[in-house]
Amino acid sequence: MTPPPPKCQIVTHTDAKQKHVVFVSIAIKGHALPLLRIASEMHQRGYRVSFATHESGKDWAHSYGVPFLSAGPFPISAEDLRSKLKVMTRDSSNFRGILTMFNDIYVAAARPMFDTLLPQLNQSPPDLVVMDIATIGAQDLVHKLQLPYIINSPSIMFDLGGAPSYIPAWGTGYSIHMSLWNR
Repeated sequence: MTPPPPKCQIVTHTDAKQKHVVFVSIAIKGHALPLLRIASEMHQRGYRVSFATHESGKDWAHSYGVPFLSAGPFPISAEDLRSKLKVMTRDSSNFRGILTMFNDIYVAAARPMFDTLLPQLNQSPPDLVVMDIATIGAQDLVHKLQLPYIINSPSIMFDLGGAPSYIPAWGTGYSIHMSLWNR
């Protein structure tokens, strides 16, 4: 027989503001901005937050007034990233687009992010990590350091087979220029 789960510790509002929350995202705006908005709001309300992303996203954190934590350089050049994204949006195959995004971008960014953030978070572990779903390196990191975490998925309307044809969402193969007849 398994023992009952431990009782949750009661945390006061003041105690919660002393806790450190680190938000982590790859440096792709569509992934970073939802977390930056939350981090910024918490920061304005007096919570201790940091935002970890690649160096190319440093200005985003600063523009939202959130302390920046470097996850190192983004391993894919801006030109190469644009090229990959352009190819994916033109491909009518949902599966190939997801596979390309996962293998060529998310996986490529995972190890460098893990290696860069490991010593920083090991030295000063946060009380909670809130990470974007595409941040595989951060997912490995929280498991290694046994940190509590939340995974955010900014693409609520996008899942395999979940986007209706009248919404030309990324990965569906539907163009934003579809006529009503095509939809």
